[in-house]
Amino acid sequence: MNTAILAIFWELVWKNRVIFPALLLLLFMGGGLASALSHAAPDAWWIGQARGATLAAFLASLLLGMAPFTLMENQAGWRMNSMVTRWFVLPVRTLFLVGVPLGFAWGMVSLLLVVWSLVLHRAFGGVDMACFTLVFLVGITAIQMLAWSIPRKPTPFWVMVAFLFLSSLLTSVMLQESHDWQARRTTTLWALGALLPVMGFGCWWAAGRNRCGDWTGEIPFIGILDFLRRPWLFRHRGYSPTAALFWNDVFPAVRTFIASWIGLVLLVGGWACVSFWLRRPDLKINWIMIGRGLLEAMPFFGILWLMVWGLLMGGEPGMGFVTRLSAFRATRPVSVGLLAGMRLAPFWLSWLCLWLPLVLLHHCLLHDYQGLPARMGEELNRSAAALMAARMAFSANVMVGALPLLLRGRFDGFPNLFLATLVAWIWTWVLARFANQETPPDWGGWLLGCLLVFKVGTAIAMSVVSCRQGLINWRFPAVLFGGWLLTTGSLIGFLPVVPVGGWIQACGVAVLMPLARLAACPLAMAANRYR
Repeated sequence: MNTAILAIFWELVWKNRVIFPALLLLLFMGGGLASALSHAAPDAWWIGQARGATLAAFLASLLLGMAPFTLMENQAGWRMNSMVTRWFVLPVRTLFLVGVPLGFAWGMVSLLLVVWSLVLHRAFGGVDMACFTLVFLVGITAIQMLAWSIPRKPTPFWVMVAFLFLSSLLTSVMLQESHDWQARRTTTLWALGALLPVMGFGCWWAAGRNRCGDWTGEIPFIGILDFLRRPWLFRHRGYSPTAALFWNDVFPAVRTFIASWIGLVLLVGGWACVSFWLRRPDLKINWIMIGRGLLEAMPFFGILWLMVWGLLMGGEPGMGFVTRLSAFRATRPVSVGLLAGMRLAPFWLSWLCLWLPLVLLHHCLLHDYQGLPARMGEELNRSAAALMAARMAFSANVMVGALPLLLRGRFDGFPNLFLATLVAWIWTWVLARFANQETPPDWGGWLLGCLLVFKVGTAIAMSVVSCRQGLINWRFPAVLFGGWLLTTGSLIGFLPVVPVGGWIQACGVAVLMPLARLAACPLAMAANRYR
């Protein structure tokens, strides 16, 4: 019995051993920035950037700290052979089988949030970390209950985990924003504390039913996601390899992204309405107010969702989060360029499907500012458009992440995949904050210009190497550079960046739009295909 319990504990620790030094590094970075903020002058130009980086480090640390307790470790197969499945054969009671990882998760998440509360209190002021901790403990318990319920459905599981993480984050913020939070704080904390053992019992019940084989582990919502992941109904009509790759790889991914994004919009929209009602119960909510609230909130949550979707598409959940070329793809008579292009198509289409409705909503709701002079309203429109362009470029960068490294098939498991993209996310966050500040330093334009030249030069060098090795022909770099110029030019021209922010912000948008990593994708795919 003790040997089996120790096996569960050490598997949790050893399989995710790279997480703990990463958490310490993020904590030291956040603590250092918070200490610098407490001693900085109030008008220092880098205060906004430091606070943004601290917040990004906290969110990354929170997501990374919950990663070991999703209980999902994929192997080489479209279905999941998880550590949960291996634990079922251990000679241990179901109570210990569920209680050991659940207790370890509660302890680690609580310790992580308590330590980060000291950093956030120093950087942002007072934060009710007791409510924050209890909400996330309920969230990690719900994730484990989901893991015990559907241990062999990778993509639906990770989509629902993303929803649970965002729901926990929104709930913890919404509760503390209500106008009578202090009066209801004690009751809410007791209710959250009472919910923990109830959900723990749900984990034990699901594990027992699934372990004994008298429950298939399916819930009705999973069937919807499985239907969205199926290839196109008329896929047999296309006989070309290009059509087969599109309808079997690209289209299901984009279709699932659209469905999950609609669900996220409904979730955030409902949260915004309830949060506004809690803060101002005396005001009536109308459609214009909801639209403007969505326009303020959805770019932020869209960036987060594109981060999640970049992880799911950069490393396939059904392949152990490693982009291994299946026999279907590898034996097709297609070039590496076409294969890489089909891998990049869902990124571009998903990004386009997310931002086009928001841009249309922007033009519908922000064209009229009643009670303001015409020139002032025009300036506000331009400022909002410039901010929209920066957000669009930023989201494209974080979605691509460390894509060439992932396409090489070298990162096993969700924690390693997340660490591989974490550096790109933090770098992009800092660069976006630097490019969008109102008073950049004198050397800011030169820095962004050098980065842009280095970015384009690296992309050209990658394309030349791929062409010389015979991996791609002239069409791939032509489409890549043409699409990048068209997209970046549209952001800078259609959304007026230059009239408001100047050429420094326009250069920042161009630097944020991914190019060099996309040009390196054929080399990464070739290394994965021919190894």
